[in-house]
Amino acid sequence: MNTKGYCQKLVRQYQEDLEPLRKRSQKLTAQLANAHCDLLKNELRIVNGMISDTNYSINWMKHFREPGNRREITRRSQLQRTMLIDSMDYFGELIGDSVVEPNQKEVAELENILNSLSPREKEAMWLHKGYGYTHSETADLMGISIGTVKTNIFRAFGKIHLAKASKMQSLSTVCHL
Repeated sequence: MNTKGYCQKLVRQYQEDLEPLRKRSQKLTAQLANAHCDLLKNELRIVNGMISDTNYSINWMKHFREPGNRREITRRSQLQRTMLIDSMDYFGELIGDSVVEPNQKEVAELENILNSLSPREKEAMWLHKGYGYTHSETADLMGISIGTVKTNIFRAFGKIHLAKASKMQSLSTVCHL
């Protein structure tokens, strides 16, 4: 059985299971109208949650994408496919507590690179890449146009890549001497 046929079979089963839940919800609503009981309210909340979750699953299987999204995951922008994480927490879990602290020389080099950026470039870069704001949100926060935000980010990363390239060039020159 192919994936589509399997999903259609599951959808039919979910829809069959949904009918008794709807009847139970209607019965609880009628009982709750006559007597206000916290136990009935809690049970109604649980049943309605089950109905909502089942409808969500049915919608997902019918359309082969997350409900509420117009496009499937492969047709979305990089920002929509990206999940922001705190990299130190993530890598700390992967490699344990053996995270190496940068030495004074590395910190000084990083500060030099960041000092070569203009204040606007720094702010645009941190808001967009560091905090995960969209170009539009970054533009609103900074009070500038979206195009200017994109230009500032492009220039910032150009300067960073240039600094890294010159550092690598100087290292290769030292190694060849």
